[in-house]
Amino acid sequence: QQQQHSKLSPLSAELLGMIVDEAMPGQGALVGALVAREHARPAALRARARQDVLAPFRVFVRVRPLLAAEEKSGEYAALDVGDRMSRALVVHDGRLARSGRRLTMTHKFYAADGVWPAHADEREIFDLAARPLLERAMAGVGDATLLLYGQTGAGKTHTLMGLLRSIAAELPACAAATRDANTDADAAGRPTGARVTFFEVSGRERAGGGAYDLLNARAPVRLCSDASGITHARGASAVQVRTGAELLGALADGLALRKTAATERNALSSRSHAVCVLELAPSGRTLRLVDLAGSERNYETRQMSAAEHRESAAINHALFSLKECFRHAAKAHALAREAGAPRALNE
Repeated sequence: QQQQHSKLSPLSAELLGMIVDEAMPGQGALVGALVAREHARPAALRARARQDVLAPFRVFVRVRPLLAAEEKSGEYAALDVGDRMSRALVVHDGRLARSGRRLTMTHKFYAADGVWPAHADEREIFDLAARPLLERAMAGVGDATLLLYGQTGAGKTHTLMGLLRSIAAELPACAAATRDANTDADAAGRPTGARVTFFEVSGRERAGGGAYDLLNARAPVRLCSDASGITHARGASAVQVRTGAELLGALADGLALRKTAATERNALSSRSHAVCVLELAPSGRTLRLVDLAGSERNYETRQMSAAEHRESAAINHALFSLKECFRHAAKAHALAREAGAPRALNE
């Protein structure tokens, strides 16, 4: 596939085929076949995405721009978003041979329910990924959860803040639609706005330990399961908010209390899974936003202490367990409980 910034981009398929045929006689015809296959791929990806509408969950991908340090060191963008309507993501997988003399580049194509380039507008992201979940909960249709998953430094917390700002902008309109003119309740006397719970699950703990209330100075919270297998954060405080400003104000102090640490990949890496639960009135349904701790590869942990290695391993284990939950959910709609973060999401 021709890439926008490639030196081969100005060349037509016919001319490129002639060049290849000159260098490798008899192989020029492959160029036309490859181009035809790549042109047909977006349509196939769109068809696959349409089939996934009724899946138990949807997957969206946001590409982070290269950082200044990455550009300076000569790194390249490993992800590319083509036509947004195709919902296709291209992964450029470069592998250097052990000899250091040969680089093999494989371009892998993946389909998602939505993809955004590096400088996408946060409102656009909210409208496609989060607004349907908010409206579902506000209408009383059911609960909804939005997870931010990715490697450390991928921009998960940055995206979370943008989503919270958009939700805060919608909260007054949602409340006004049902609120009585002279009270903070609807016509039936039920409260409006949202009831907020905000806690974190430490990346170092598993199976119910290490949960802390971010709205109450990191007071310990217990993750307990009821007879139905639903997990509750026992002891977590709740704050009633009626406006977007109140929502952002309630969460600001909690975000400052969240556990972070400098790692080789990210100078301000979140070392916990943050769970924000909005119980929306008057429907009583909940919208959960979960900012997961970032995963790390082995070569990015060489300068860590023994304790930091254990914490990184525990985070990776929890994220792997969560991935297995989704894998099982996609096959049989059944969730397993194996670590703190998946357990907290078992509702």
